[in-house]
Amino acid sequence: MPTEAEWEFAARGGMDGMDFTWGNEDTQLTKPMANTWQGEFPYQNLLIDRYEGTSPVGSFEPNGYGLFDMVPQMIDTGMTHIGFRCIVRTTIK
Repeated sequence: MPTEAEWEFAARGGMDGMDFTWGNEDTQLTKPMANTWQGEFPYQNLLIDRYEGTSPVGSFEPNGYGLFDMVPQMIDTGMTHIGFRCIVRTTIK
């Protein structure tokens, strides 16, 4: 298992210092880059990313290192994390 620092490094895909793993722009309401909740939690799910629950592996673009799904699918409700799923898939060319 990677350490938290190793996971963060891999998840960022070479984009150190950015607000999100895909850059500084919050595109979740226009072009989702990860499976996150869009709308007023937990009452309204706008489904902009097309997924009500978890999303299939590879549903979003890979990061700068070619890694898929490095943003954990989770819902943060205070101190409790539910629905946590992380899957890494690489494309070998």
